[in-house]
Amino acid sequence: MGVFLYLCLLLLLQASSICGALFTTSNTYISTSFVTLYSNTSDIDTPAANGSHTQTNDRNIIQCNEVTPPNSGLQGVLYDRGTSCQQDTTDIIPALLTNQPKIALVKASGDCNLTQKAYYSALDGAIAVVAFGPFDQGVYTDTTISVQDSINITVYYVDVNVGYSILQQLRQTQPIGYDAANNVTYQTAMKITLFPAIGGFPNAWEFTLLIVVALLLVSFLISGKLFCTVSK
Repeated sequence: MGVFLYLCLLLLLQASSICGALFTTSNTYISTSFVTLYSNTSDIDTPAANGSHTQTNDRNIIQCNEVTPPNSGLQGVLYDRGTSCQQDTTDIIPALLTNQPKIALVKASGDCNLTQKAYYSALDGAIAVVAFGPFDQGVYTDTTISVQDSINITVYYVDVNVGYSILQQLRQTQPIGYDAANNVTYQTAMKITLFPAIGGFPNAWEFTLLIVVALLLVSFLISGKLFCTVSK
């Protein structure tokens, strides 16, 4: 009987660990790091010479539309679009940004709403938008993309302090350099990755696995009870 109880406990612990692995959760968050861009490639994964300095933030971040990035993250080179109240921008940072995937950093201020900012950013080729502004009530409340507007890029809204911190780092990127040996130009840039909130509700295959575990546990308990009854 002692062995049977031990096996039951072991099975319960195993089931608990499976459930814990399935029902993991995380908030919406962003991650930034420094990379080196080269004029002969669209790769954005080469760490900067002085280090990547990866930073993450998951506080006061709102996903403003239903275009959710993949669980593995949506990444691109961050560039400053100012208030993004028009399609064309000047003084692009970083200057070497050409055909790499790019994500627009946008100020919440200006004479346009968040939908228009996202619209112009999409026309500019951005794959996502990170807008920043205050969360105080009555100061800026336009944090939801209008449902009637088809904005097919992810839009995040972050706290003004986080936004200005990122903007300050973005403006400290290095000037364009030249590698004579390989005849390419290069520049340090900031890569940003957008991660979605991951809930703990299981999908179809996870439900199936949980049912199988539950059935095994029930059958094991019934078998053990029958064995104990017969052994008396």
